[in-house]
Amino acid sequence: MNNGLKLIIQLGMCLAAGCIVTGNALAQVYYASAAPKQKPKPEPPAGSLLSAAPDYSQWIINFTYAEDEQKTGDGAPTPTPFEAEQRMRRPRKILMTKTKDIMREDTVLVNGKQVERWYNGKTQYFRPPGQTTWFMSSSATRDIYAVESLPPSGFRDLELVTAANYSGIGKYNKIDCLVFVPGGSSTLNLSDAKPQNIDSLLETLNQVVLVDLATRLPILMRNHGETRTYTFLPAPPGMLTLPDDLVSQLKKGAEGARRLVQAAARPY
Repeated sequence: MNNGLKLIIQLGMCLAAGCIVTGNALAQVYYASAAPKQKPKPEPPAGSLLSAAPDYSQWIINFTYAEDEQKTGDGAPTPTPFEAEQRMRRPRKILMTKTKDIMREDTVLVNGKQVERWYNGKTQYFRPPGQTTWFMSSSATRDIYAVESLPPSGFRDLELVTAANYSGIGKYNKIDCLVFVPGGSSTLNLSDAKPQNIDSLLETLNQVVLVDLATRLPILMRNHGETRTYTFLPAPPGMLTLPDDLVSQLKKGAEGARRLVQAAARPY
Protein backbone atom coordinates (compact mmCIF):
# COMPACT_ATOMS: atom_id res chain seq x y z
CA MET A 1 0.00 0.00 0.00
CA ASN A 2 1.47 3.37 -0.99
CA ASN A 3 1.60 6.42 1.27
CA GLY A 4 -1.10 8.27 -0.65
CA LEU A 5 -3.65 5.46 -0.12
CA LYS A 6 -2.75 5.20 3.57
CA LEU A 7 -3.36 8.93 4.05
CA ILE A 8 -6.72 8.74 2.25
CA ILE A 9 -7.87 5.89 4.53
CA GLN A 10 -6.70 7.75 7.63
CA LEU A 11 -8.45 10.92 6.43
CA GLY A 12 -11.70 9.02 5.84
CA MET A 13 -11.58 7.49 9.33
CA CYS A 14 -10.96 10.90 10.82
CA LEU A 15 -13.94 12.45 9.00
CA ALA A 16 -16.17 9.58 10.08
CA ALA A 17 -15.20 10.27 13.68
CA GLY A 18 -16.04 13.96 13.34
CA CYS A 19 -12.46 15.24 13.29
CA ILE A 20 -11.56 18.61 11.82
CA VAL A 21 -9.35 18.20 8.75
CA THR A 22 -6.79 20.92 8.15
CA GLY A 23 -5.57 22.21 4.79
CA ASN A 24 -2.15 20.78 5.58
CA ALA A 25 -3.61 17.27 5.85
CA LEU A 26 -5.39 17.68 2.52
CA ALA A 27 -2.14 18.84 0.92
CA GLN A 28 -0.34 15.77 2.22
CA VAL A 29 -2.97 13.53 0.61
CA TYR A 30 -2.71 15.35 -2.71
CA TYR A 31 1.07 15.27 -2.97
CA ALA A 32 1.38 11.69 -1.73
CA SER A 33 -1.16 10.43 -4.26
CA ALA A 34 0.34 12.50 -7.08
CA ALA A 35 3.97 11.50 -6.44
CA PRO A 36 5.40 9.17 -9.11
CA LYS A 37 5.82 5.57 -8.09
CA GLN A 38 9.49 4.76 -7.47
CA LYS A 39 10.90 1.87 -9.46
CA PRO A 40 12.20 -1.07 -7.40
CA LYS A 41 15.93 -1.68 -7.41
CA PRO A 42 16.74 -4.51 -9.85
CA GLU A 43 18.50 -7.50 -8.33
CA PRO A 44 21.39 -9.08 -10.27
CA PRO A 45 20.59 -12.56 -11.59
CA ALA A 46 22.06 -15.61 -9.92
CA GLY A 47 25.46 -16.86 -11.00
CA SER A 48 28.54 -15.11 -12.30
CA LEU A 49 27.92 -11.68 -13.81
CA LEU A 50 30.82 -12.15 -16.25
CA SER A 51 32.02 -15.55 -17.46
CA ALA A 52 35.63 -16.28 -18.29
CA ALA A 53 36.39 -17.01 -21.92
CA PRO A 54 36.00 -20.77 -22.52
CA ASP A 55 39.20 -22.83 -22.60
CA TYR A 56 38.87 -23.15 -26.37
CA SER A 57 37.47 -19.92 -27.79
CA GLN A 58 38.07 -17.15 -30.29
CA TRP A 59 36.68 -13.64 -30.47
CA ILE A 60 37.14 -10.29 -32.20
CA ILE A 61 37.17 -6.92 -30.47
CA ASN A 62 36.45 -3.94 -32.72
CA PHE A 63 37.42 -0.47 -31.47
CA THR A 64 35.82 2.83 -32.40
CA TYR A 65 36.71 6.26 -31.04
CA ALA A 66 34.89 9.56 -30.69
CA GLU A 67 37.43 11.11 -33.07
CA ASP A 68 36.29 8.74 -35.82
CA GLU A 69 33.07 10.76 -36.14
CA GLN A 70 34.71 14.17 -36.01
CA LYS A 71 35.47 16.11 -39.17
CA THR A 72 37.80 19.03 -39.75
CA GLY A 73 36.06 22.31 -38.94
CA ASP A 74 33.30 20.87 -36.74
CA GLY A 75 34.66 22.60 -33.65
CA ALA A 76 36.85 19.75 -32.43
CA PRO A 77 40.31 20.88 -31.24
CA THR A 78 43.20 20.02 -33.53
CA PRO A 79 45.40 17.39 -31.84
CA THR A 80 49.06 18.10 -31.23
CA PRO A 81 51.55 16.02 -33.25
CA PHE A 82 52.16 13.86 -30.17
CA GLU A 83 48.42 13.31 -29.63
CA ALA A 84 47.94 12.47 -33.28
CA GLU A 85 50.75 9.90 -33.13
CA GLN A 86 49.33 8.30 -29.98
CA ARG A 87 45.91 8.02 -31.57
CA MET A 88 47.39 6.22 -34.57
CA ARG A 89 48.97 3.65 -32.22
CA ARG A 90 45.67 2.69 -30.62
CA PRO A 91 44.09 -0.66 -31.49
CA ARG A 92 41.48 -0.82 -34.23
CA LYS A 93 40.86 -4.56 -34.11
CA ILE A 94 42.03 -7.47 -31.95
CA LEU A 95 41.65 -11.16 -32.73
CA MET A 96 42.00 -13.29 -29.59
CA THR A 97 42.50 -17.06 -29.74
CA LYS A 98 42.51 -19.07 -26.52
CA THR A 99 43.44 -22.71 -25.97
CA LYS A 100 43.71 -23.20 -22.21
CA ASP A 101 46.89 -21.46 -20.95
CA ILE A 102 48.20 -20.57 -24.41
CA MET A 103 46.65 -17.54 -26.07
CA ARG A 104 47.40 -15.54 -29.17
CA GLU A 105 46.52 -11.85 -29.58
CA ASP A 106 46.72 -10.28 -33.05
CA THR A 107 46.25 -6.52 -32.97
CA VAL A 108 45.75 -4.20 -35.93
CA LEU A 109 46.52 -0.59 -34.99
CA VAL A 110 44.75 2.48 -36.30
CA ASN A 111 47.80 3.14 -38.49
CA GLY A 112 47.39 -0.30 -40.07
CA LYS A 113 50.46 -1.88 -38.46
CA GLN A 114 50.15 -5.23 -36.69
CA VAL A 115 51.42 -6.49 -33.35
CA GLU A 116 51.55 -10.20 -32.49
CA ARG A 117 51.41 -11.30 -28.85
CA TRP A 118 51.42 -14.72 -27.25
CA TYR A 119 50.62 -15.70 -23.68
CA ASN A 120 51.96 -18.81 -22.00
CA GLY A 121 50.41 -18.72 -18.56
CA LYS A 122 51.26 -15.29 -17.08
CA THR A 123 54.20 -14.64 -19.41
CA GLN A 124 53.67 -12.43 -22.44
CA TYR A 125 55.75 -12.59 -25.63
CA PHE A 126 55.38 -9.96 -28.32
CA ARG A 127 56.89 -8.94 -31.60
CA PRO A 128 56.54 -5.29 -32.68
CA PRO A 129 55.80 -4.45 -36.32
CA GLY A 130 58.69 -4.94 -38.72
CA GLN A 131 60.87 -6.88 -36.29
CA THR A 132 62.01 -10.49 -36.11
CA THR A 133 63.03 -10.51 -32.43
CA TRP A 134 60.57 -11.58 -29.77
CA PHE A 135 60.35 -9.70 -26.48
CA MET A 136 59.09 -10.96 -23.15
CA SER A 137 57.14 -9.33 -20.37
CA SER A 138 56.01 -10.77 -17.05
CA SER A 139 55.15 -9.40 -13.62
CA ALA A 140 58.89 -8.77 -13.12
CA THR A 141 59.55 -6.87 -16.35
CA ARG A 142 57.99 -3.83 -17.98
CA ASP A 143 58.67 -2.10 -21.28
CA ILE A 144 57.04 0.18 -23.80
CA TYR A 145 55.64 -2.65 -25.93
CA ALA A 146 53.97 -4.75 -23.26
CA VAL A 147 50.28 -4.30 -22.58
CA GLU A 148 48.37 -4.95 -19.39
CA SER A 149 48.27 -8.64 -18.48
CA LEU A 150 45.04 -10.44 -19.21
CA PRO A 151 42.76 -10.89 -16.18
CA PRO A 152 41.46 -14.39 -15.37
CA SER A 153 38.35 -13.77 -17.48
CA GLY A 154 40.47 -13.00 -20.56
CA PHE A 155 38.75 -9.61 -21.00
CA ARG A 156 40.48 -6.34 -20.11
CA ASP A 157 38.90 -3.19 -18.63
CA LEU A 158 35.55 -4.63 -17.57
CA GLU A 159 35.86 -3.60 -13.91
CA LEU A 160 32.44 -1.95 -14.20
CA VAL A 161 30.81 -5.39 -14.02
CA THR A 162 29.83 -5.54 -10.34
CA ALA A 163 26.55 -5.96 -8.45
CA ALA A 164 26.79 -2.32 -7.29
CA ASN A 165 26.82 -1.10 -10.91
CA TYR A 166 24.00 -3.37 -12.12
CA SER A 167 21.15 -1.45 -13.81
CA GLY A 168 18.94 -4.29 -14.98
CA ILE A 169 18.26 -6.17 -18.21
CA GLY A 170 18.11 -4.35 -21.55
CA LYS A 171 17.76 -5.46 -25.15
CA TYR A 172 20.62 -4.52 -27.51
CA ASN A 173 20.62 -5.68 -31.14
CA LYS A 174 17.74 -8.00 -30.15
CA ILE A 175 19.92 -9.66 -27.46
CA ASP A 176 18.91 -9.62 -23.79
CA CYS A 177 21.87 -8.33 -21.84
CA LEU A 178 22.93 -7.30 -18.35
CA VAL A 179 23.60 -3.56 -18.20
CA PHE A 180 26.25 -2.00 -15.96
CA VAL A 181 26.83 1.73 -15.48
CA PRO A 182 28.58 3.71 -12.70
CA GLY A 183 26.12 3.95 -9.83
CA GLY A 184 23.94 1.11 -11.11
CA SER A 185 20.16 1.58 -10.86
CA SER A 186 20.52 4.97 -9.15
CA THR A 187 21.92 6.21 -12.48
CA LEU A 188 19.86 4.05 -14.85
CA ASN A 189 17.00 1.86 -13.63
CA LEU A 190 15.96 -0.95 -15.99
CA SER A 191 13.74 -2.86 -13.58
CA ASP A 192 10.80 -3.15 -16.01
CA ALA A 193 9.41 -6.67 -16.32
CA LYS A 194 9.99 -6.61 -20.08
CA PRO A 195 13.57 -5.80 -21.20
CA GLN A 196 13.75 -2.28 -22.62
CA ASN A 197 15.33 -1.66 -26.01
CA ILE A 198 18.46 0.34 -25.22
CA ASP A 199 20.01 0.73 -28.69
CA SER A 200 19.33 4.48 -28.80
CA LEU A 201 19.83 4.93 -25.06
CA LEU A 202 23.46 3.83 -25.39
CA GLU A 203 24.31 7.06 -27.21
CA THR A 204 23.68 8.97 -23.97
CA LEU A 205 25.95 6.80 -21.79
CA ASN A 206 29.63 7.67 -21.43
CA GLN A 207 30.46 4.53 -19.45
CA VAL A 208 28.62 1.24 -19.87
CA VAL A 209 29.23 -2.49 -20.20
CA LEU A 210 26.76 -4.94 -21.75
CA VAL A 211 27.00 -8.66 -20.98
CA ASP A 212 25.01 -11.34 -22.81
CA LEU A 213 22.35 -12.62 -20.39
CA ALA A 214 22.53 -16.17 -21.76
CA THR A 215 26.31 -16.68 -22.09
CA ARG A 216 27.54 -14.01 -19.61
CA LEU A 217 30.16 -12.98 -22.19
CA PRO A 218 30.74 -9.30 -23.04
CA ILE A 219 28.89 -7.62 -25.89
CA LEU A 220 29.96 -3.98 -25.60
CA MET A 221 32.14 -1.74 -23.47
CA ARG A 222 32.22 2.05 -23.64
CA ASN A 223 34.60 4.22 -21.67
CA HIS A 224 33.96 7.83 -22.65
CA GLY A 225 35.35 8.22 -26.20
CA GLU A 226 36.27 4.56 -26.75
CA THR A 227 33.79 1.81 -27.62
CA ARG A 228 34.58 -1.89 -27.95
CA THR A 229 32.26 -4.49 -29.44
CA TYR A 230 32.82 -8.23 -29.03
CA THR A 231 32.05 -10.91 -31.61
CA PHE A 232 32.60 -14.56 -30.70
CA LEU A 233 33.70 -17.00 -33.39
CA PRO A 234 33.71 -20.82 -33.56
CA ALA A 235 36.20 -22.40 -31.15
CA PRO A 236 39.67 -23.31 -32.49
CA PRO A 237 39.88 -27.01 -33.41
CA GLY A 238 42.99 -27.81 -31.36
CA MET A 239 45.68 -26.62 -28.99
CA LEU A 240 47.85 -23.69 -30.05
CA THR A 241 51.64 -24.03 -30.01
CA LEU A 242 54.12 -21.19 -29.65
CA PRO A 243 55.71 -20.01 -32.94
CA ASP A 244 58.80 -21.95 -34.03
CA ASP A 245 61.05 -18.88 -34.09
CA LEU A 246 59.98 -17.96 -30.55
CA VAL A 247 60.67 -21.50 -29.31
CA SER A 248 64.05 -21.41 -31.06
CA GLN A 249 64.90 -18.12 -29.38
CA LEU A 250 63.88 -19.48 -25.98
CA LYS A 251 66.09 -22.55 -26.49
CA LYS A 252 69.18 -20.41 -26.87
CA GLY A 253 69.42 -20.40 -23.09
CA ALA A 254 70.51 -17.56 -20.86
CA GLU A 255 71.73 -15.36 -23.71
CA GLY A 256 68.46 -15.76 -25.54
CA ALA A 257 66.43 -15.07 -22.41
CA ARG A 258 68.49 -11.97 -21.70
CA ARG A 259 67.82 -10.73 -25.24
CA LEU A 260 64.11 -11.35 -24.88
CA VAL A 261 63.91 -9.18 -21.78
CA GLN A 262 66.47 -6.45 -22.41
CA ALA A 263 66.94 -5.92 -26.17
CA ALA A 264 65.88 -2.48 -27.31
CA ALA A 265 63.54 -2.09 -30.25
CA ARG A 266 62.40 0.91 -32.24
CA PRO A 267 58.84 2.16 -31.57
CA TYR A 268 56.17 1.15 -34.04
